[in-house]
Amino acid sequence: MPRQSSKLRVIGLAVTVAGLIGLTILAHFVRDEAGGIRNALSPSFWHERSIGYDEYEPDLAWFRRGPREKKEVCLTLDDGPHGLCTQQELAILKKEGVRATFFVVGKRMVEHPALIKRMIAEGHEVGNHTQNHPRLSTIPLADVRRELEQCNDEFVQITGRRMALFRPPGMRDNKAILELARSMGYQTVDWNVGAHDFTPNKKDPKVTPEMLEASKATPDQIADRVVSNIKNGSLILLHDQLATAAALPKIIHVLRAKGYKFVTCSEALTHIDHPIMVVANPMVHDAHLAANIPSSKDDSVVPAFREMPASTPESRKERAQHL
Repeated sequence: MPRQSSKLRVIGLAVTVAGLIGLTILAHFVRDEAGGIRNALSPSFWHERSIGYDEYEPDLAWFRRGPREKKEVCLTLDDGPHGLCTQQELAILKKEGVRATFFVVGKRMVEHPALIKRMIAEGHEVGNHTQNHPRLSTIPLADVRRELEQCNDEFVQITGRRMALFRPPGMRDNKAILELARSMGYQTVDWNVGAHDFTPNKKDPKVTPEMLEASKATPDQIADRVVSNIKNGSLILLHDQLATAAALPKIIHVLRAKGYKFVTCSEALTHIDHPIMVVANPMVHDAHLAANIPSSKDDSVVPAFREMPASTPESRKERAQHL
């Protein structure tokens, strides 16, 4: 009997250990799949995900991530154009056959109009990143509108086209800002993989020498931060600077070796669960698709872009009712 009892204890211990290992693996998978422990424990996150709102929130025209089932990612570059580093980025993207989405600042477009024209000529998408790069959540809504209008006006003057994609600087937004952007004909594009390559403004009195030193990163560090966090549907945030330009080849080569395909934001939107058709930079004479359409929760027609037949308010309601 003692020998049998010992065997049972060993078996019980083995089962317990195996169960704990299994639960640990499951918890890690769920946390990874949810993008963090907070989401993993959030009922609202799983509800949004079940109806596709974790990819795209129609009430706010907010693109949050690409499809999980497709091994594709979007390269986005913020804060340019900046001259030499933008030239290097464009040369690398052209050599590698990759199209990206640039979120540009109006006052910098004025300094480098030829680079904006080159972006369009080489098949990239150009989105609105405001005229002066302020923290939008800290300024009046009328000033937010003015920032978007001025940036778009500069783009129209340079290219004869308008912008239909928008990213708030630092994603410092709120519901009112997103609703305003939607009413102006914009698709707000979020990000979910960052390279931590942003360099603080030296002229900002709040920026200390320690902060500037901590922000420095080598091209290898920037590339490694991206590739180590990549998933299907990642919207990759990069910033227009020399170290990032130097990191681009490694990012592209490593991700391609892992089987990832690079698509633009408008392409990714056609692949999500409820597909969206976006004209990222329509000619000005086509701007009637975007102009003067009031904000509405009925997203059967959204400013600057139209939903494909697979995505209608009715189909979303029906899907939600079956959950």
